Amino acid sequence: MSLTEDIREEVKRKKDTLNYIADEIVVTDTKKEDYDGAISTLDKRLVIQINEVDQTLADVQTAYQDRINVGCRTDMFWALTGITTSPAGVGTGVDSNYHLLCTKLSLAGYAAGDFAWIDPNTPTLVGILTMSQYTKYGYIIDNLHGIKYYDSPCTIDIGDTTVGQFIGTVGTSSTVLSVMSPYSDLERENISDSFSIGDIVTCDKSAVFGGLSNTIVGFGSAIASFSGISTTIGIGTTTVPTILLKTGAIGFATAPESDGKFVTFTVSSDPVGIRTYNDYAIPFISNPFSPETLGIMNGTNIGIGHSLYYDVSGLSSNPQSWRPEYAIEGYDEVDDYVEPDVGADVIYYLEGFDVRPVLFAGTWASEGDRTVATNPISFAFFYEDCTDTYTCAAEETALTAAIGVRDTKEAEFASGIGTFNTALDAANALRHEKKNNYDLRIWSLRQSIGYEVDEINRYNSLNDYIDTEGLD
Repeated sequence: MSLTEDIREEVKRKKDTLNYIADEIVVTDTKKEDYDGAISTLDKRLVIQINEVDQTLADVQTAYQDRINVGCRTDMFWALTGITTSPAGVGTGVDSNYHLLCTKLSLAGYAAGDFAWIDPNTPTLVGILTMSQYTKYGYIIDNLHGIKYYDSPCTIDIGDTTVGQFIGTVGTSSTVLSVMSPYSDLERENISDSFSIGDIVTCDKSAVFGGLSNTIVGFGSAIASFSGISTTIGIGTTTVPTILLKTGAIGFATAPESDGKFVTFTVSSDPVGIRTYNDYAIPFISNPFSPETLGIMNGTNIGIGHSLYYDVSGLSSNPQSWRPEYAIEGYDEVDDYVEPDVGADVIYYLEGFDVRPVLFAGTWASEGDRTVATNPISFAFFYEDCTDTYTCAAEETALTAAIGVRDTKEAEFASGIGTFNTALDAANALRHEKKNNYDLRIWSLRQSIGYEVDEINRYNSLNDYIDTEGLD
């Protein structure tokens, strides 16, 4: 038998092996369906309980907003944009001119840096307050309830090609997508281990990319501020990894957005799914547990993850991925690299103010209106009691009732948390058995396919060389 015939025979045997392994994956995947069904049933019950509690928080939010809508509260205030001086009209000296801008409460933040404004509750000189850019003044913050999941590559469905998820920012027309993870050096070093050139990027905000996705063409780094993102690392400016996109964004993603939330970006290796045994293949050295993704389970991702935990931390619910094998903290010489801050998120109640901005002669001010006050004593004349025009006894009654229902529901949930956690433990136990008995076996079979595919490619390259060089 010639060298080339021997190689072709070896390739044929390996292809037969590949077909056998692919069939074994299908059989094993079918065997775990009973676990998937039981997990789905438990997860749905848990999510329903959580949703029932969170709905009462949403009802409170609506009741607060109704007061704004009818006009007995307002979400407007006077921001102080500058102070100038001018010659006094009588005698000597100068007058101070306080330049005011009618501004709407915003969850996305205000002008860069600290800003000054006239407190509606104390419209005098002492009422000139300085607020941080991302202050949530005027809002009441309440923590949502949720079920936090931890997901790893070996527990993701075979046809799911998701590589990782993160909070990101990108500007209109920009091809630079910033990964908002404050892990500077380590994250920048490891990002290429998780994402690759040619991977597909999507996001959960519409009209950011032309079409439904974009493509990674490179990587870099940039300086970013985390002032608008709560983390356990701290708040400030640091270096973040960036992804270079094939085409410029047609929209934008900021941190935070106008609703105080963030935009999640998802990186996938291949959108076409499983067609041949080659699509089952993963590199032989692939880590079944990394990157790990943290997020919140809801009605759209029932069954996700290898473990679940009840959460009411108030941290952002955006899914985020990390590489736990590189975890490190507490060393002066090395940047901390820790689990991303993921929780069930918060809900904002728009409390607003009971006095509204007005111009001279009591004309209601609209967002963007400007005026000038020449004496802090006159600040009071630039606000008017909302109830002079509107009363909202019905809305106040509805708000009080909604708060009562929320408090009762949360108390009921807290008193039954032991039963809830028992069901959560059962869901985790089922996940543990599925992972150990089926998920890891499927992962190892896919690694075997990856190895055999590499071997076939090696033999084919050798065969081509032998033919070209006439060695047979």
